[in-house]
Amino acid sequence: MLPNRITKALQWLCFSLSFLLPAIFVANFTLNHFYVNGGYVYDSGWLAYLSTHAAYWPLINPTFIGGSFFNIHMALIFYPYFAIYKLFSGIGFSLPPAVFFSITQGFWFGLLSLSAYGLFLPLREKRNSIHVGLAFIFSLLALANGVSISIMAFPHFEIGISASFIAFFALRANHYQKLCYIPLICGLMIREDTGLHYSWAFILLAVTFYFFEKNKEQRYLSAYFVRLAILCFAYAAVIITLQAIFFHSTMLSKIYLGSPAFHHVTWSFIKHRLLLITLTKSYLYVPLIISVMLAYRRRDILQSLGFFFVIPWITFSFFAVTTGAGILESYYAFLIPIALLWTAIIYGLAKETAVSMRSYLSYWKDGSIVLVSSTVSFIIMLTTLYYLFLPTISPEVFQKKISHFFGFEWAHHWKNNQQALDTIFSANLLGQNFVIDSAVAAIEIDKITQKNFYERPTPPSKVEAEKIDVMLYLPNSMRDDDMTKKIISMADLNITCSLPGSSYNIAKKTGTHPELC
Repeated sequence: MLPNRITKALQWLCFSLSFLLPAIFVANFTLNHFYVNGGYVYDSGWLAYLSTHAAYWPLINPTFIGGSFFNIHMALIFYPYFAIYKLFSGIGFSLPPAVFFSITQGFWFGLLSLSAYGLFLPLREKRNSIHVGLAFIFSLLALANGVSISIMAFPHFEIGISASFIAFFALRANHYQKLCYIPLICGLMIREDTGLHYSWAFILLAVTFYFFEKNKEQRYLSAYFVRLAILCFAYAAVIITLQAIFFHSTMLSKIYLGSPAFHHVTWSFIKHRLLLITLTKSYLYVPLIISVMLAYRRRDILQSLGFFFVIPWITFSFFAVTTGAGILESYYAFLIPIALLWTAIIYGLAKETAVSMRSYLSYWKDGSIVLVSSTVSFIIMLTTLYYLFLPTISPEVFQKKISHFFGFEWAHHWKNNQQALDTIFSANLLGQNFVIDSAVAAIEIDKITQKNFYERPTPPSKVEAEKIDVMLYLPNSMRDDDMTKKIISMADLNITCSLPGSSYNIAKKTGTHPELC
């Protein structure tokens, strides 16, 4: 065993790394998403813009999209984002929107991992080096699973809902009884329905502690969770009502209910949705089944609550009219990380109340659900990618794309590409009759109008194509490569060159824009 002084230093080192490693990894991944593979206007470019332009009430979309984002989500979190962005700018760190948004994505995943570490190993406790190492491994599994990678692959702000919820319990486990409300409030600000999810989790905990635990401290927790559930539900009810009155949101019917409500639900729909989930989303539901099986084996009802917490959301989403929501594609699975790390929450609660529960005495035993479910989820995710997507492209291209997402060797690309784009737009070198692909639009979304961008799969009409004399695009973009080729052909853009100092290309008509090519 290591001396106490060294163990304490190791504990703080792992504490720091449990945040920094996921934060840096995800921030780099998101930067590669924007500047190497090519980001999406909807939604990453859109969200990057909102993160750095939330200066007014209500939250205004970029001109290209129009309207207020509150018509979609009452995402008040963008106001703190903007305040932090302005603070960065004020001290000399003026960051492009895509870079700032990438940092926020890294922060949420780092917080998710750090919170897991803080739950398994409260910093004020003396533990040996084995416990420190296991807590560190368990914390990194918050990222190293199929669910988190799926969410990370389509950058969105909803991951903060899970991270904030788990951070709340981590701070309580470390006896920060007032500071713990900060992440909880941040989580509530992310979406109008966050309070509904949080209140359901608190109700489950309250009922379980009241009926199945006899300790006085746990009875106090039961009443405490009831109060939190009421507050969270009340907040959600107020925000949803305000959104319905003042912003007339139609997203619930558009994405989930359909019009008329659930008219799309037939036996054929159910069978097709079940088949799709079975073939492509087993990395979501298999870990949940594992957690229930292990909880049953240990006769531990608290451990099974993670499963029951996400069941209402999964059930509701299953009948969604849109496929992405229905199969919990990418960020739609934003609640699943809470279920995967539920064992950490319960362990933290046990340490907080100092309850002598045999099932929480062993790190290995308590971390088994996290270890098994995360590992299985990750393996299934890789297997699914291999069998469903690899046959559609060559192994070389697949390997190249994967390395482009995860590699650090392109860290300098964002600066070069951003400077090149800023230069060409600020000098208005593209003129009036230009179009750009999604990769460019995601970075320069505030500089375009509807006529400058065609979202797949709808190409320009013949009349519109004849007016286009130049196109700026990212070759082999993950998003718009086919659309780009179609526009170049339709508009007869027969001269191609690279934008100096960047990864982008320019295609133009003969005799136009001599300063470009």
